[in-house]
Amino acid sequence: MRTNNEKQRFLETLEEVPLISIAAKRMGISKATIYRWKSRSPNFSEQIEKALAKGRDIVNDSVEGRIITQAKNGDFKSQKLWLENNCSRYVKPRPINIFADNQKIGNVIRFENFSKKLDHNPMEGLVSI
Repeated sequence: MRTNNEKQRFLETLEEVPLISIAAKRMGISKATIYRWKSRSPNFSEQIEKALAKGRDIVNDSVEGRIITQAKNGDFKSQKLWLENNCSRYVKPRPINIFADNQKIGNVIRFENFSKKLDHNPMEGLVSI
């Protein structure tokens, strides 16, 4: 039987590597066991989600730092990626899925700046695709 200590060590590993299957493998625990623990304990399930979020934040910070360094060193792909995700002039319009009664009924693209307050018809500025 697994102990609370093993579960705690798994959560710590998950913060370092925010992928359940890889963290479980590093611990020598099957993925099925992790999901069984998760289904039997709402508290453990919540702890997993918190550990995953913390781990993703750590990885995101690391990757973002590398992208910024590469962009500063003249790497065009890194510069493009940074601008497309951090500068409103370069942001690519992204499709928005529209659902009714839990069924997808279409896609739209919003072209206006997302930071504006909605003081107009929210469907204005949308184009069906």
